Amino acid sequence: MKKSLFNISQNLRNVIENDHDEISETEQRELIETVMNELKTKTDSVASYARKLKSDIEVAKTELDRIKNILEQRKNKAEKFNDYVLMCMDIMQESSIEGETSKLTIRKPSKVVNIYDESKIPTQYLIEQTTVKVDKLSIKEMLKNGHEISGAKLEDGKRSVTFK
Repeated sequence: MKKSLFNISQNLRNVIENDHDEISETEQRELIETVMNELKTKTDSVASYARKLKSDIEVAKTELDRIKNILEQRKNKAEKFNDYVLMCMDIMQESSIEGETSKLTIRKPSKVVNIYDESKIPTQYLIEQTTVKVDKLSIKEMLKNGHEISGAKLEDGKRSVTFK
């Protein structure tokens, strides 16, 4: 039966903490050694699983990039095909073509604004956008050096495990 890391740790704690008057010191050492070997084996499995998860993340990132690339290619292809159909309809001097189940119609373009020199736009047409961001690095340094900053305090970050 496979034991969880938690169960192995509990077994080790029980072996170490319990009073073992009924077994010899040699048997107690063997018991501890057995549990420690289980722990070492399980630790290797846990580390291996963590490495696999990291690898899966990298594969997913690569796949996401690949799919984004495919999406961009499809968009470009659709735009070029649309331009090609427009060119063919212009050559035929047709604004509408009907097929058995489909109809192609050239739509009048909507008006769009082209800003060719933003510096000449009157201020009444400008929207001010401000981004405010807290400078955590500076605050961290100040707090480390003993300064008090209202609204901030230095705390321990999230613990993590290093898998090697």
